[in-house]
Amino acid sequence: TGRPLAGVELAVVRLGLRECCNLILTAGMRGLFLRNQSRSKKVCEALWQHSFLTACLCRRLNATFELGYQGEEFSAGLFHDLGKFRIPLQILNKPARLSEREFAVMQLHSQVGYELLKSWSDLPEDILLGVLHHHERFDGKGYPKQLLADEKDPFSRVLTIVDIYDALTSTRPYKKAMPPHVALKAMFAWRNENFHPGLLERFVECFGVYPPGSLVRLTDQTHALVLAAREHRPDRPLVKVAFTKRLTPQLPQIVDLASCPAAKEGGLDIEACVDPLEHKLDLEKFAV
Repeated sequence: TGRPLAGVELAVVRLGLRECCNLILTAGMRGLFLRNQSRSKKVCEALWQHSFLTACLCRRLNATFELGYQGEEFSAGLFHDLGKFRIPLQILNKPARLSEREFAVMQLHSQVGYELLKSWSDLPEDILLGVLHHHERFDGKGYPKQLLADEKDPFSRVLTIVDIYDALTSTRPYKKAMPPHVALKAMFAWRNENFHPGLLERFVECFGVYPPGSLVRLTDQTHALVLAAREHRPDRPLVKVAFTKRLTPQLPQIVDLASCPAAKEGGLDIEACVDPLEHKLDLEKFAV
């Protein structure tokens, strides 16, 4: 309704206990990340953003496919890179490819995060194993334990896909962010080595062929930002038309392509994906 709630009890009833727990955990973890004195503010903000987005994507997958987790997926997303706070800053923030020795140190973060969480509290085993195994691969060439396909727990299989997707679509000191459609193309090229069969396809089913955050050109030559996927039509998402043919800002218009006629019927289709970096566009301000 937009009105403030009268008390904690009513808030729990309205939001649900699980959502309240997520909010409390998010607030606590955000403070832990952003008030860390051993890292620069920029590094802490990047780690926090990646962890929070990973948690949100895990929650969406869990809800869409009814995986049965009761908040563990969100917690694991927030916790999964906690071990990076123990990785030397010169390695974590290196603007170039890591040496073999440096990469071996970076690989320790999942084991370190697991040990930290295990010593802090009595967390569910699913969360602990998710943190420990999120860099294990389907072909057994991941780390830290080089687990074979059947040895990897089901929970971390989901976390692996989400972690890689957000890492690819985020800016790092050593690389630019990939547009979502480019990231998905890369992930499909790696799917036989990295992911349990069928999970990447389910990821696309959930988030669409054009994931939220993608910039697309429509058949009327305007440009739109993808806001949300439509499960029954993954190729026709909800978009915000925000740019003209020449990629200058225009008055935004929300269009649900799943409910819109196709171009051949006088409506709209997506013609192509566009890389915002090539046109020096900052899409964050247009996402709200």
